Amino acid sequence: MKNLKILITVLTLNTTFISIGLGNTENLEFKKKKIVSQIENPFSETEGLKLIKKLEELKKDEELLFLSKNLEKAKLQKNNKLATKLQQAIRTLKLQRQEKTQGLEK
Repeated sequence: MKNLKILITVLTLNTTFISIGLGNTENLEFKKKKIVSQIENPFSETEGLKLIKKLEELKKDEELLFLSKNLEKAKLQKNNKLATKLQQAIRTLKLQRQEKTQGLEK
């Protein structure tokens, strides 16, 4: 259970760090706080692990949102090099998710 709390802390710090760069993150912040509060008092260890999985998924959503917002800014500033790199990062992130999902299904 101690390792579980350490993992929660790391995930929370990561998602908080990512959300600093985001504009409208009230909904994501609310979801994150709700999940973290549930993890702190899980009924069982398996329920705690399920909640950690939800927090990891939320973190991924924040990463994608962060990249997308920066892509929009780069396009507005007509910074084509940065826009191309951000598009590649978004594609890579989506491909990694698909591979993980397909790996879990097998």
